[in-house]
Amino acid sequence: MTPDKNGKIRVPITKLEVGDFVEEVTKQLGDVKVVQTGIVRNYFALQALKKKGVIEVLVDTNRSNKSITIEQVSHSKSVKLERLIEASLHWQDRAHILLEETLSRAKSHLPIDLFSLEKLVIDALELTKQNKDALALIVRCKMANNLLISHLVRVALSLAQFCHTQQYQAQASQNLVLSGLLSRLGYQLLPDNLRLPNEKLAAILQQKKQHHITLLLKLLDLSGQPSPQVLRLLTEQNELLDGSGYPNQLDIDKLNSAQRILSIAIAFDGLMFGFDHSKSIGSTAAFRELMEHSPSHYDPDLLQAFIQAIGLYPAGTLVKLASGRIAMVIENQSQLTKPRVKVFYNGDFNHHIAVRIINLAESDDSIEGSAKAQRYDLDIADLVTEDGI
Repeated sequence: MTPDKNGKIRVPITKLEVGDFVEEVTKQLGDVKVVQTGIVRNYFALQALKKKGVIEVLVDTNRSNKSITIEQVSHSKSVKLERLIEASLHWQDRAHILLEETLSRAKSHLPIDLFSLEKLVIDALELTKQNKDALALIVRCKMANNLLISHLVRVALSLAQFCHTQQYQAQASQNLVLSGLLSRLGYQLLPDNLRLPNEKLAAILQQKKQHHITLLLKLLDLSGQPSPQVLRLLTEQNELLDGSGYPNQLDIDKLNSAQRILSIAIAFDGLMFGFDHSKSIGSTAAFRELMEHSPSHYDPDLLQAFIQAIGLYPAGTLVKLASGRIAMVIENQSQLTKPRVKVFYNGDFNHHIAVRIINLAESDDSIEGSAKAQRYDLDIADLVTEDGI
């Protein structure tokens, strides 16, 4: 096989090499679109394409760089990121398995494994310490089929990012992140007719739904109980600063900073992803709604700190740029509206483009707003690669 006059050549996946520039996936198994393009930087990237069922690709020999070798890459930053992503994917698999077992045991009124959940939290904090956005990005890209599990994991990870940014002490961080991971576990014990979004429930049923706190505390008592600090946070997770929350209508004078940030994290994720709501509204709209209820419900200073920690467009969020390109936020920076993004799709003409990492702080392009993967029939899990952070 020889390249055409433009330097393009179709290459079977078995012949693809490190350094080749993949312009397009031309043959693949299954119906899910594979969107990865760009230089194949190492063996990890080759294996990722094979696992996704790629059979043949179009290589641009003019843009290939065969000077890249596995030996060179093994000493580069990308291998550190590769290992971090592999560790993050492993953490996520553990989290989903453990939480599925936790929900099953809770439903059967059996003790849950608090020790393993605490270990999961410690590992999440360590991964977040290594890279603030990496694990959160993967969690948002590769969500669990169970909506409750996805919600609990996202809340916990956003709190891990907050603790890292605010330089919380280790024990305080563990207490807060574990509280996020357990926060809505009581929902699993509610009757099905009470697990609907509040706007679909009559007032009397909304009151009955609040019983999820009591159910959670009973489950934890059966399981040996976490620390008193975690129990307090879980009891007060739905209290609001003006005293209109539940179960005890506590107000600003009785609610500490840990409770206040926990309530923000739970509310934000519910709005952004539509958990316990009729629809998702995206990150900027979610923050706007929380601000509208600040300071009546939420602490304004902690809300701003939370936004700084996870970003106005959190890692893993799809955005549309002014240029018409669709991109995924991969790392937030000091300028909230100018994160590092991975562009991969033309939203105006609905086709894939060569993948590029762009630092919007150094680019003329800018974010117009959030984008939905369903709108463009995209599987964003394909974008998690060794250079995706």
